Amino acid sequence: MTIQSERERYRRHKGRVRRSQNEMVHAGQEIAPLPPIANPARRREAAESLQRFYELYFPLTFNLPWSDDHFFVIANMEEAINHGGKNVLAMPRGSGKSAMIRGACLWAILTGRRRFVSIIAANDPKAAEELTKIQTACETAEDLIADWPEALYPIRMLERIAQRQKGQMYLGRHTRMTWQDGKLVFPTIPGSKCSGSIIMSAGLGTASIRGQSHLTPGGELLRPDFAMIDDPQTTESAESDLQCGRREKLIKADVIGMAGPGKAMTVLAAVTCIRNGDVATRLLDPETTQGWVGKKMRMLDSLPTNMDLWDRYAELRRQGKSGCEAANAFYASRQAEMDLGAKASWPARVEPGDLSAIQTAMNLRISDRSTFEAEYQNDPLGPEAEESLPTLEGLQDQLNRHARGVIPAWATHVVSFIDCHEKALYYLVLAAADDLTCAVVDYGTWPEQSRDHFQLKDIRKTLARRLEAAGKTGGPESAIVYGLEELTEMLASKAWKRDDGTELRMEQILIDSGKWSKDIYEFCRSAKHGGIILPSKGKGFGGGTTPIADWKIKDHDKRGFGHVITADPKKRSVRLVTFDTNMLKTFACYRRATVGKGGLTVFGDSSDVHRMLQDHCMAEQARKKSEVWEWHIKPGAPDNHWFDCLVGAILAAILCGCAIETHRDLTPPKKRKKIQVTF
Repeated sequence: MTIQSERERYRRHKGRVRRSQNEMVHAGQEIAPLPPIANPARRREAAESLQRFYELYFPLTFNLPWSDDHFFVIANMEEAINHGGKNVLAMPRGSGKSAMIRGACLWAILTGRRRFVSIIAANDPKAAEELTKIQTACETAEDLIADWPEALYPIRMLERIAQRQKGQMYLGRHTRMTWQDGKLVFPTIPGSKCSGSIIMSAGLGTASIRGQSHLTPGGELLRPDFAMIDDPQTTESAESDLQCGRREKLIKADVIGMAGPGKAMTVLAAVTCIRNGDVATRLLDPETTQGWVGKKMRMLDSLPTNMDLWDRYAELRRQGKSGCEAANAFYASRQAEMDLGAKASWPARVEPGDLSAIQTAMNLRISDRSTFEAEYQNDPLGPEAEESLPTLEGLQDQLNRHARGVIPAWATHVVSFIDCHEKALYYLVLAAADDLTCAVVDYGTWPEQSRDHFQLKDIRKTLARRLEAAGKTGGPESAIVYGLEELTEMLASKAWKRDDGTELRMEQILIDSGKWSKDIYEFCRSAKHGGIILPSKGKGFGGGTTPIADWKIKDHDKRGFGHVITADPKKRSVRLVTFDTNMLKTFACYRRATVGKGGLTVFGDSSDVHRMLQDHCMAEQARKKSEVWEWHIKPGAPDNHWFDCLVGAILAAILCGCAIETHRDLTPPKKRKKIQVTF
């Protein structure tokens, strides 16, 4: 056989192998035939009613009886999806509005009522998170997939391998599905009402709002025809008039203009009020938002008549865990009398351990009146009511009965803050739970003083003397650095034991850089426990200054609740935490005034021990200026250093991820894991 014939035989062999491989690939990409609809009657019922869609396909999410407010919201959503309009609905926090929005988006798309839905939230991560939950439902909701196979079976066939979307085919034609972060294009299937429909997500203030569009295989350029806005603000942005105005303008201009020239945009915004003048209250104002239909809903439609009984109930709750038990017994014995005149809008919303929705609502009101009126009643307190700011008076009586240095069993983090001075270092150790429930477990000076009461100016055991006793020489900077070496070693190497026997390690130490910033930066850079030590700098942002929330930050910076972490190697060798002292001091006062979850207590069983701590915490007073509480030292007041330490330690807990629910969206989201979750 000649060489030429051998080559020809080999060429034919390669062709057969290639054709065989192509046939195998195409067979794997082909998803036909689609399974039949599992329950046509159930599908028809769900397609006709958004409420039944929720109940039939997401029973674990919507597992409580509906309230009259829920019925109103569902009817309003159906009206908007079917006929258009601009609607803003203010619901109490925790009413399930985000889950309802996600379900309404799916219902609108699957039933063919809408072609292009845009989900808009306060920022890109939050918006992407909502779309991810919709994608998860499309993969895991078994009954939903079974009843809508033309839309969801192709998604199931991806088997969480996104690369397969490019080659997936139905009856020999590509389904042209898009499955990625921020965008979901449903498969192109002949006869499907949602063939090629789109759901996209965007955060307010990003270019993705203006640029949302999709080119169909036929060359048609689709733009959003329906926008679902879910909580368009964060707690921090709501405090800034500048950001509120900017976000209001984006909604009224950019969002309304998403549909394109000459086309009407349907918008449904579900909001929760945070303060007067925020985005939610602006959208609800009929004088400034003409053409919009708005409605406020409350957790309590009316307050109880016998408030004296509730005041006695509140006093019992302030006594701690045993007090809460006594308060529950008090309510159980006089429930009818205490509930008189009150009406809960959602009777089924009862927290574990409570006897009624009224008790649950009143517990929130007692815990934090300002937050309750704003976020649960959607009626923020007016300026005249807000003038009464909780103080740290009585902190010395907020005792948790734990021994000094012992961590309560509920705590998951131990943090500390050090306030540097030439004579001594002041420090405070704080135990915190993930929900920012806090307990002061230790505080003092370094070197430790042997007197019950003293001031910085008359301290006798100084850092300079300790440096000299160690056989070392140097000025104030050397003494401070030596003191920091000893104190951080003590704090970081100690095994902090919880009262259940578990040992916790110091997780974060913040050091006030003060006027010795250069030396403290160098210490933090080279410290033995440098991995948990950061320098900090507090600044009082008043009503006339630009708040941290409005700062322009660089890519390598990180902003959170009341602070920003800068990491510019050209300016310093370590990261620096800059924080708003006015904001966090005010925040600390609300923690003292909060009972239970999110509250603040102090170790021990005697308030006399904490007399000097109380003096430090009461050395400053706040004055309201342009919606900002500005803090100042009282004339002739004693030292305030442990107050600074307490505020700094709360900030350290926030850096560790602790957060109350109203500002948890400021915590940077962790990398999403691909797991099945409840819709």
